[in-house]
Amino acid sequence: MAHIYNQSISDYLNQIGKFLSERLDLGRDDITSVVKFKYVETNAKEIDSVLIKIEDKKFISCDYIEYTVKINEILFPIEDTDCKSFKFSYELRGIPNEEDLIRFDFNDNYTKYPKYHINANEKTWGKYHLVFPEDTNIDLKKMNAVIALNMFQKHVCHPDNHILDKENNNDYLAMLI
Repeated sequence: MAHIYNQSISDYLNQIGKFLSERLDLGRDDITSVVKFKYVETNAKEIDSVLIKIEDKKFISCDYIEYTVKINEILFPIEDTDCKSFKFSYELRGIPNEEDLIRFDFNDNYTKYPKYHINANEKTWGKYHLVFPEDTNIDLKKMNAVIALNMFQKHVCHPDNHILDKENNNDYLAMLI
C-alpha cells in the first residue's frame, strides 16, 4: 500500500521548493542538495524517483526558533497526475529539549508499529505512537511534506497552540487536504 498524493510530482516539488526557498534556513545547502532526482535509465528526462532529505534545519521568520525540522521521503510519479510514497517521516524537534517531539510517520513495511502514526512525547500525550482516530484527530492519510512544514512553522511561531492538542488544533486540521 502506498501513500498517494493527489497531485503531480512536479506540482508537489514546486510547492516544496517554494517553501524551502522562502521559509526554511537551508544554511550552506541549497534546494538541489536536499532534493535529489533519480531518472529512468532508458530515458534521462523521465523521473524514476525523488528523494527529499532535510536534516536539522530551522525556520527563517519566527521569534522562537528553538526547533529543527527533518523531512525524509521518496516520491514516485504515477502517470502525470499523481505521485506516491512508500515511506515518509516529517519531524519537528525542540532544542535543547529533544523530548519536545512531533513526528508524522508512514512506512508501508512496518509490522511492529502502525503504518501511519505520530511519534510524540509519551509523558505529555499518553503514548509514544499516536494513531488516528483513537489517539489523535490528525489523519496522516491527508498529510504531505508541505502541510507538515506549514503545521510545524505555525507551531514554532505559536508554541502554546499545540498541533496534538485535540481540543484546540482546528487551525492545524484545516491545513489537511
